[in-house]
Amino acid sequence: MRIKESDKVIKALKKLLIEEYPKSRVGSQKRKAIVYLQKCWPGFEMFLTDIKIPLSNKEAERTIRHAFVGRKNYYGSGSHSGAETADTLFTSIESCKKNDIDLTCPA
Repeated sequence: MRIKESDKVIKALKKLLIEEYPKSRVGSQKRKAIVYLQKCWPGFEMFLTDIKIPLSNKEAERTIRHAFVGRKNYYGSGSHSGAETADTLFTSIESCKKNDIDLTCPA
């Protein structure tokens, strides 16, 4: 399905980038984005052949969402070491969730 459907879109995007590059102004954000994507192109299209690479980054965004929402509730950690401790804690919890490790304490 990836090769059948996504490959068409990826090829059309690459063609569009090639067509738009000469139309963009030197130093413009558009040109910088085109150059950047062309440099990263092999990694960008890697999802077509490697099924371990997800089609979207929704899972990654959901994973870090709790930390960002929580930041609004407990504005900072009071100190640099507190922020590092919170970072370690969030990373450990999310890693456990991703690997289906039960975090509940035994009764």
